[in-house]
Amino acid sequence: MTLIEIYLVLGFFLGRLAIRRNQFPEYGAPVFVALFRLGIYIFLGITLPGFEQTFMLILAGGLLLMYDLIWMRDGARPSFFLGLLLVLIAFPSLLRYLVEISPNSANPLSDALVDFGENLTLLSAIRSPEMLKFILLVITGFLFTLRESTVLIRDILARISAEPVDQNNQTDEDEYNRGRLIGYLERTLIYFLLVFGYYAGVMFVIAVKSIARYREFKNRDFAEYFLIGTLVSLLLAFIAALYVRLASSLI
Repeated sequence: MTLIEIYLVLGFFLGRLAIRRNQFPEYGAPVFVALFRLGIYIFLGITLPGFEQTFMLILAGGLLLMYDLIWMRDGARPSFFLGLLLVLIAFPSLLRYLVEISPNSANPLSDALVDFGENLTLLSAIRSPEMLKFILLVITGFLFTLRESTVLIRDILARISAEPVDQNNQTDEDEYNRGRLIGYLERTLIYFLLVFGYYAGVMFVIAVKSIARYREFKNRDFAEYFLIGTLVSLLLAFIAALYVRLASSLI
């Protein structure tokens, strides 16, 4: 997997995590949102080795942002899943092909940044381009588990009416927020355990979570909410880790 492919996916998930369309309405969102996210692609693009690659990354990123702001939005709907396929498979593959057939004009700014990175202890520890790509892939998968996984899980729970409810039969926002935080931690641990091959640790995480909330399983609604949320969370962490491992094998 080439650096421009990784940057495309990383920039998209980073932009969706950093800022959302319902934030900063006083600045004219979604215009402000689009400009901010496009700035991420510009920042990433200037580090690519060729001017053509920089231009292609910014153009592809801009097209994905337009799709996200107009059609994708949030929620497990067909446009959302199509957007993920475009981000994870279609656009990266197209960029790889375009890079292979296009000329490569050297980007002096990229070379200067590489020389500068050699003087930084943390960056100089990354001795090979392959290691850099792997680290960026791991970060990309982690961003997916934070933002996109939460969107999918909440939408699924809402569609099947498995949300936690309080004594007034209304959505229990406190429980929902606690569950979201627990989900963040759960997917983070499971994701990194799967990426680095510590499969036995996954069962330990699930066991600890189940033991901690064992007494609440007497409530059937909560038990269903807990079980469905946990299984979907586990599945999405597994998908993210699988994508990273498969993509890293193509480096």
